[in-house]
Amino acid sequence: MRLFTVADGTIRELRGHTNLVYSVDYAPDGHELASVSDDGTVRIWDLAAGASAVLRGHTANVEDVAFAPDGKRIASISVADKTARIWDLDVPYDAPAIRVWLDTATTAILGPANQLASR
Repeated sequence: MRLFTVADGTIRELRGHTNLVYSVDYAPDGHELASVSDDGTVRIWDLAAGASAVLRGHTANVEDVAFAPDGKRIASISVADKTARIWDLDVPYDAPAIRVWLDTATTAILGPANQLASR
């Protein structure tokens, strides 16, 4: 995955996913970036350090990710395993799966009241 800095044209590579990256989302404070991949993982990147934490729980590729407005949680969605997961970033381990309406859902947005919206 690459980050392009518009101001000076620098390109920085973030290595970690082992397959295609499908979606990314910046944390509201801009210090972290979430990414999801065909490798079935969710990664939370510390942009200053360039390091990532890996969140595992999906059993297939993950198509979309979104930070909550408070930056404390993220939502991830996988059409392939038919689950959405809401991850508490203070306790980032195997978030419980939500198996509702996910046969065709491809995007996820996590609202301020812990509401998950998808299309």
